[in-house]
Amino acid sequence: MRSNQRSKLAVCGVCLAILTHIFANQILVAQESDYGAHENYPDQSDNARQPEVLANSRSYSEPPPALQCKDSEEQAKNDKEALNAAMKDAYKGVFYANDFSYLKNPAYAGPHFAGDSLKGLNESKLDLGGEYRSRYHHETNMRGLGLTGIDDQFWLSRVRLFSNYRMTENIRIFGEYLYADSGGEQFTPRAIEENRGEFQNLFVDATLIDSDDVQVISRAGRQELLLGAERLVSPLDWANTRRTFDGYRATLKGTQNTIDLFYTNPVNRIAATGGTNEWDSSNNNQSFYGAYLSNKTLAAR
Repeated sequence: MRSNQRSKLAVCGVCLAILTHIFANQILVAQESDYGAHENYPDQSDNARQPEVLANSRSYSEPPPALQCKDSEEQAKNDKEALNAAMKDAYKGVFYANDFSYLKNPAYAGPHFAGDSLKGLNESKLDLGGEYRSRYHHETNMRGLGLTGIDDQFWLSRVRLFSNYRMTENIRIFGEYLYADSGGEQFTPRAIEENRGEFQNLFVDATLIDSDDVQVISRAGRQELLLGAERLVSPLDWANTRRTFDGYRATLKGTQNTIDLFYTNPVNRIAATGGTNEWDSSNNNQSFYGAYLSNKTLAAR
């Protein structure tokens, strides 16, 4: 009894499989014949509707090729202008704020300078650079301090070399060497005209918080200070030797506001006369500290 049932089920299964196979082949043949009929004998009504469908799909999916080309050219032009502006603004009033990130952009096609090859060394961790400046002075009735009635003429020269090393994403070490000299004068140079070898900057930066809304950076060591338009605090670049400090600084950057907190001691300049070549040291009896707030919205206005 059970064997008969199993035999019937097996026969039914085989029959069902054969019918399914035949039915599938018929559908496939019908589709192929239909496709061939449309290919060999196209329907004029379908062709008439096809451009409309294509036009509607294009209008909703993507802009016309001409508009796309125009947009891409406009974007390329804007990118080029932005990169050229970044190149012109790469060197700041203090070397530790220099920004050479534009050199990493493959789209940059602006001018290149001899020092560019020294940027982004060691897997983009190290930047090297510097400056040489020479200036001729002819002073009448002012050699020394104030109106002294003394005339003099001389050359001032200055060399600045910097190294900016980003150890990690959050820590960097910055150092800057300065050599300032005077020659050809008849009278004793001023203290701000000569400094034969000195660390102008030597500090460590540590980024404590770095998010989309807030960034907190701490700094310790010898550092120049430049705040705002330099009306109150500046490195005194017009002098042959620049002003610098020993101390600490914390910078808190938000989306609109930036606040700088600093506590420092000014560095005494040792006159480089009489063959002396002593390293400058900070004046621990005098402190310079404060807070500086800047707002991007107000600056834009």
